[in-house]
Amino acid sequence: MHAPASLPPLLNGSILMMTYATAGVRELLTNWLQHVERLQLPILVAAMDAGVISQCRAERFQCLDWSSTATGLDGEYVPSTSTSGFRALGRRKLESLLFILQKGIDVVMSDADCVWLESPVPMIQGQRPGYEDYTHADLIMTTDCLDPSEDAAGSGCFNMVNAYKNTGVLAVRSTAVAIATLKEWASRMESGMRDDQDQTIFNELLDGSGPHDRHRDGNSWVVDEPRRKDFRQFAERWCARGPPQDKGFNKPWKGSASERTIAPRRPNPGSRFIYDVCLPNVSLSLLVGIFSIFDVTNGHTFFVQQLQLATARSPLAVHATHTFGDLPDFPYGKRQRLRDWGLWAVEDENDGRDARYLVLEDAGDGHEVAEALNGPVNGSEAQAPTRELGKASPAAGVTANTIEQRRPDYHSRGRWHVLHITQVRQQLAHAFALARALNRIVVLPRVLCWCDKHWSRLDDCAMPGAKSSQPLPFVCPLDHVIDPALLHGNSASRLARSRRGALAARANGKWQEGVPFRGRNWLRTVGTRPQLALSAASLVVDAGGGGGGERSRGPAAAVAMGTAHQVRHTPGAVRSLIPLPAGRSDVQLRDALGAHGHVRLLHVGLSDAAQLLRCYEAAQESSDMARLSDFLFKSQTPSNKWCYRPKEMPPEWQEARRRGPKPGEEPWCVWGFERPATPGVCAPSLEKPP
Repeated sequence: MHAPASLPPLLNGSILMMTYATAGVRELLTNWLQHVERLQLPILVAAMDAGVISQCRAERFQCLDWSSTATGLDGEYVPSTSTSGFRALGRRKLESLLFILQKGIDVVMSDADCVWLESPVPMIQGQRPGYEDYTHADLIMTTDCLDPSEDAAGSGCFNMVNAYKNTGVLAVRSTAVAIATLKEWASRMESGMRDDQDQTIFNELLDGSGPHDRHRDGNSWVVDEPRRKDFRQFAERWCARGPPQDKGFNKPWKGSASERTIAPRRPNPGSRFIYDVCLPNVSLSLLVGIFSIFDVTNGHTFFVQQLQLATARSPLAVHATHTFGDLPDFPYGKRQRLRDWGLWAVEDENDGRDARYLVLEDAGDGHEVAEALNGPVNGSEAQAPTRELGKASPAAGVTANTIEQRRPDYHSRGRWHVLHITQVRQQLAHAFALARALNRIVVLPRVLCWCDKHWSRLDDCAMPGAKSSQPLPFVCPLDHVIDPALLHGNSASRLARSRRGALAARANGKWQEGVPFRGRNWLRTVGTRPQLALSAASLVVDAGGGGGGERSRGPAAAVAMGTAHQVRHTPGAVRSLIPLPAGRSDVQLRDALGAHGHVRLLHVGLSDAAQLLRCYEAAQESSDMARLSDFLFKSQTPSNKWCYRPKEMPPEWQEARRRGPKPGEEPWCVWGFERPATPGVCAPSLEKPP
């Protein structure tokens, strides 16, 4: 560990992998470290508070002590929604980066929620085919671009109006022009307006805007036209390039003489090009490269569009942006997305010797809902009935005789999506009830979504710019269906645990504790733990109703009928089955499964889970489950509400938007999910099994 005054120099020409962290992102930092360490690259962490200093000492990684700049928020995870905290942290990150650059060290600075899978050094040094010009770039950064065709054209979406440059991953050379640019950025951070963040200020800097050309007016930032006009006139004279582009004074780099080399620098015809950017009153020529969205993916292109699957191209890094479900006490949403894609290297789940699991299967893809309403699914412009969503039913009994005259419905995917996810949430509620009755940790299934979830309006159920590359349906993140933070319990329960981000210790505890669970990727790892992999069986509803009929999912399946030793999973064999009658109470199910308590992985389809548990024998158990379900599946909180904002907005919505409705009351959020029902209290007449 090093205080700022005693940081040792690195070897000349080396590139330093750097991040910054507060104690609130301890787990994200550990994940970042473990991935970068595998690449055998030099590492430096800017420690923003005493908690990270302690972590540096304990885990023995190289640390820059920047804790003297700490603020009161540093012990927490600071989300971007925290205006003052996020702004202050961005300023301190920039200061630590400048400190290293001024020592002549080139740096790749990335946020702690970035996962590095491959070294970026060959690309930055122009040694990777197709990126030869990157060796001349003063700065290489990412964007929030979602359009792969625009990105692949070589422009990197640099001048796209709706594609922000993202400051979460920056490769910066210690050149005079790069340092001057970052100093100007830092200066604007000091004098910027209250709601400005490091990324918005940096975008304005690159786009050729003046440091003070905006003012606050009502509910939004607006342009101060006289001052903006004055600055643009000055900028045009200073840059001597004529009128600016939409995104500032920039053009593709055509080559130039260099103060660092004798020979002139010339662009490589086969290289992804870099931009020659004039920053008024700062630099006449800053050379900027843009990482491809295939190489450094943002949270949408990786977790939602899943370009890595469509192209079979593994990225250099994954940046967990565009996520839902993060809270000030922990980044639950980011961690769950990384877990579900096998990118979480931190061992923080307690799979003890006595742990038992309920593995949920068969979430379905929604085609049964779509076909019930529309017939076979033929794409986004399939015909749909004219009735309103609230009058529609996903029941399979809908026939041509009950469907009204059809017409084109451009929102049919949205209707399918809402009905499908409503059904999935209902099935999950029953599955959670079953897990609670059996005191088993839930292993969540794969869920497909027919629509994206985002805070901007959608274009045929896809983000604008992503429509051409968005698979629909797609395997969606957990936060599209249920808020992962809520599964960890309410605020009091989460904060009372000894470790931030921990789950409830048991499934049948107080409802406020939430639901202990594992994500869909967890099941892929059990092969490394034979004590789990070789102890598995499936719960199924006995079609005969008496518990004695045979049911098999394969010719080698053995049906377990009563003795515990019959339920064993052997390599190469199909999983054994445990048939049970439908409509049992929680006590009856526990009694019936008493002989199978040794089975570690108890699989059950979502449809079977909904049929097996009919009711609770104790009124308190039913009440607790109902309250837990209301907490988990509530639809009115901003983090948990799915809001479909169609491209074609009726005139009355446009008028409502002009008036500025309160958050959560926007009339264009027209579709939402119903709260699921849960098992009630058993009636006295419930028959006991023989």
